[in-house]
Amino acid sequence: MSVHMVFHVAADFPNQDIYPQLVNSVATDSDWSQTVISAVRTPQEAAWQGPPLPRVAYDIRHVLRPIHRLLFRTKIRMICGMVESNSDWSDAAVVHAHSLYSDGAVALRLHRRYRVPFITAVRNVDVHAFMRLRPDLTMIRDDVLRHANAVIFLSPAYRDAVLEILPRPLSTSVRAKSHIVPNGVAPFWIDNRPHPKVSAVHVLRVLYVGDLSRNKNIAGLISAVKLLGAERPVSLTVVGGTLEEAHDAGLVVEQDVDIDFRGRVNDRGSLLHIYREHDVFAMPSFTETFGVAYIEALSQGLPIVHSAGQGVDGFFNDGGVAERVHPGSPAEIADGIRRVAGRLPTISAECADAAARFDWKIVGQRFRSLYEDALS
Repeated sequence: MSVHMVFHVAADFPNQDIYPQLVNSVATDSDWSQTVISAVRTPQEAAWQGPPLPRVAYDIRHVLRPIHRLLFRTKIRMICGMVESNSDWSDAAVVHAHSLYSDGAVALRLHRRYRVPFITAVRNVDVHAFMRLRPDLTMIRDDVLRHANAVIFLSPAYRDAVLEILPRPLSTSVRAKSHIVPNGVAPFWIDNRPHPKVSAVHVLRVLYVGDLSRNKNIAGLISAVKLLGAERPVSLTVVGGTLEEAHDAGLVVEQDVDIDFRGRVNDRGSLLHIYREHDVFAMPSFTETFGVAYIEALSQGLPIVHSAGQGVDGFFNDGGVAERVHPGSPAEIADGIRRVAGRLPTISAECADAAARFDWKIVGQRFRSLYEDALS
């Protein structure tokens, strides 16, 4: 069986845990070799050491400067030169661009020069930064989408949001070659399946895991828990962030809600036990590309409350293991928590089954199939 080469162009590779897991999922039982190209802004990023994987090479260089945030086209030419200087470049069969603008523009330039097929992903930075703040790059964006063999979205919600922005003829074309390929969840979560909950809860234990940025809408979640507290005993546990960030988010000084702030928890075993100690996972973010914490929570038997039109919206139907809510309405967030709590414990086993769909083995096979399709 012949081995083909896929070139990953991923500007933020050293900073995202999801990328090494994706590359690993492709490497497993694969007839593809892989080279990761990442142009980074700091020496610390360039010093990142990728995990040793079969037939995977890393080329991470500190070549970008702050001025390249403005000089987009200069940046793209520089990264293309970096790719072309890689000794494995002549073996490339497919380019996988991991974002639409910065990585996709590199893939498009290489495609035009060498006729190498490429696929591109669309990420949060593309939708909420480039599309809003760089209208001067719209022509490049549309050219990338037009020439890509496949366009990858992490969720149905993101696909639909992007298609609404695009001109109608291009939107129709992109829809026809769009694929929903979610992020996977680490095997640890799939392999450690919990025992189903067997009794109804007295104190409803709500859990949040993530950073404490305004986008995550911690204030809205606190307000929702306050509303629930007027009806029944309820507590909120927050995992993530620093003590200073917790103060800024109002977690430490809040008097009207039973809040347990745990800070960052990096150990997976400890985090697993925290998930299992709780009943409902809620993360009503204003914007969310995917949100792997939703899947971790499901894997441990917790139903989830998520924002409409964001993150995992489109993967689950309301009335089962998930409820979609409007993040700007604490009353609606509270109602979503109330509804999934009412289905405990009958859906606990269903939650773990739902999480199994996001096994990296399945995700890796999806990407290998897309590479093969691009070749053909």
